[in-house]
Amino acid sequence: MGKIISGCKVSVATGTSNVRVGSIVLQACIKIQAKIKLIAFIDRSYTLGKRLIIVITGKGKHKGYDEFQRPINGVLRQGLPDWLSGPSVSDKVLQVTQAQPKHGGTGAFYVYLRRKR
Repeated sequence: MGKIISGCKVSVATGTSNVRVGSIVLQACIKIQAKIKLIAFIDRSYTLGKRLIIVITGKGKHKGYDEFQRPINGVLRQGLPDWLSGPSVSDKVLQVTQAQPKHGGTGAFYVYLRRKR
């Protein structure tokens, strides 16, 4: 289920063939590892016809405040929207929203994938 790559454990659950939901846990990964794993997972999920993936980034550590007095949290959590708007996956991603509390809340995202044509 999970592979450890230099301190980064990536857990991937794609479910059965009938389920169109997959999930990936990127906690404890460094930014570049998480980005590579996420893009590969989105490509694989899209190919398999998944329509929704749950990406768990974690909330991250509190690192102070930005110029608008908003808390700065989590490198992975902040980087996710930019990664998903990149040229390699933007044509596969339909929408990104914050997950419900039962699926990770502010430390997770729902990534809706386009239908494969």
